[in-house]
Amino acid sequence: MRVCVPGGIVAGIDHPTYGRIHARNGIMDVPADVARDLIAHDDCFPAANKPRGADGFVCTSCNFHGYFRACGRCGGSCVRPHELTAGAAPAERSPS
Repeated sequence: MRVCVPGGIVAGIDHPTYGRIHARNGIMDVPADVARDLIAHDDCFPAANKPRGADGFVCTSCNFHGYFRACGRCGGSCVRPHELTAGAAPAERSPS
């Protein structure tokens, strides 16, 4: 899940489980449980995941959302969200 850092002044966070999570241009891509904690403590707020009307692709390996068939994070193959079936859902993101 993507969260925005108020003011964009944070370079990243050190998480005990996930290690260093870097921010780019005031936005961090963090696991859902970390995002819930950051939002609950008013440290961050949810970011828009994609521009309105853009469908994009989802990586079948790391669940990264992007706009290309090749994943920009892990290099895996990506599919359109409507092409995913109930039995072939993307894997949960592993800690980085």
